[in-house]
Amino acid sequence: SYFETVLSARGGSQHNIAWSRKVMRDEKGERKWEAWIGIDVTERKRIEMALQQSEMKNSTILHAVPDLLFRINGEGRYIDSLANNGAMHGVPVEKVPGKMIHEVMPLSAAKKAIECIERVLTTNKPQLFEYRMPVSPKKGSDERDFEARMVVSGENEVLTIVRDITERRQAERSLQQAKEELELRVQERTAELQKANTVLKTEIKERHEAEERRQTAEEKYRRIFESAPLMYLITRHQDGKPRIIDCNQQFLSTTGYEFDEIVDHSLEEFYSEKSRSRLKEGGYEQTLHGDFFDEERELIASDGMKIRTLLHALPDYDEDGNPVGTRAMYVNITRREEAEAALRESIEQYRNIFETVGDGLVLTDLSGNVVDANPAACRIFGYTKDELIERSKKKGSFLAYYERAAQLV
Repeated sequence: SYFETVLSARGGSQHNIAWSRKVMRDEKGERKWEAWIGIDVTERKRIEMALQQSEMKNSTILHAVPDLLFRINGEGRYIDSLANNGAMHGVPVEKVPGKMIHEVMPLSAAKKAIECIERVLTTNKPQLFEYRMPVSPKKGSDERDFEARMVVSGENEVLTIVRDITERRQAERSLQQAKEELELRVQERTAELQKANTVLKTEIKERHEAEERRQTAEEKYRRIFESAPLMYLITRHQDGKPRIIDCNQQFLSTTGYEFDEIVDHSLEEFYSEKSRSRLKEGGYEQTLHGDFFDEERELIASDGMKIRTLLHALPDYDEDGNPVGTRAMYVNITRREEAEAALRESIEQYRNIFETVGDGLVLTDLSGNVVDANPAACRIFGYTKDELIERSKKKGSFLAYYERAAQLV
């Protein structure tokens, strides 16, 4: 007989012992004694237990993975199926063993599988190939994508792992389509950006050229502004008053002020009382509305002297066309008026001499017509001044009369 027990040895260790009993008989065949043979099978039990656990683990893994596993020999015949569910081209996996590859797979896929098996057995290296096949032999059946991995699993035998990669391929195709669409949009956007960039470069160039023209114009204007033979002021309308923001050198040299003494000051600070009153009465508002006409203004120089000027002012506008200040030009007429006064005095002196001299004086134009005569001349000719002027028109020029009188003499 045979049985196993667990034996506790000295020291407390546990051992699995397999016992077998053998009956010993004498020469007469009668039972004389029994022999008990004990074998320590502890290590064997441990190996058996580990093997059992490994088989359970492998079985659990095989049942958990979604892949189909097949053993196929070198001739292309299915030896075994290591999965208990699924189907190959409509053939249940449990019916696959014993069939040839071309009986389960389409011919195009079967040809690839045979070539792959030959390479695996020849090179002893894993091989992989993909194929596409319908889920069943029925016409119009949906096609799905599969991936087959093959490794050597025995003598003239390969293990084939088949995985459905349809969703992955669909995702890859969708991703590829999205990539192509994105690349197309990127190309379109790049073309738009290139076009916009070209337009922007053109605009930048035009703006740069415009800026250069503006700077050139400003420099030209500044040269004209500074070298103008008249006084020039630029004002801004602030708090209801004209405040000076710029002036030319002619204004400074004429009034005797420094630039810092002029700029950011109110215009009325440099006007006489009379001109300041005219400014407050609406002269500046008229200019802002473009209604101003030329008027005289008195400027107060740094030494207190009054400078008589003729003012011509124009409104200054912002970019939106709103009046923001004025551009005022002052012509110094002080010396002109002094010259006019001297001329008037000289004329008056000449008139006094012309009227009181005892000799006859007659003034004619270039044609000889009398235009004036003093009292002495009127007495000589016996005519009034107006009669002399009128007779010269009717009787001929005074020059002709003079020539005839000279001939008589």
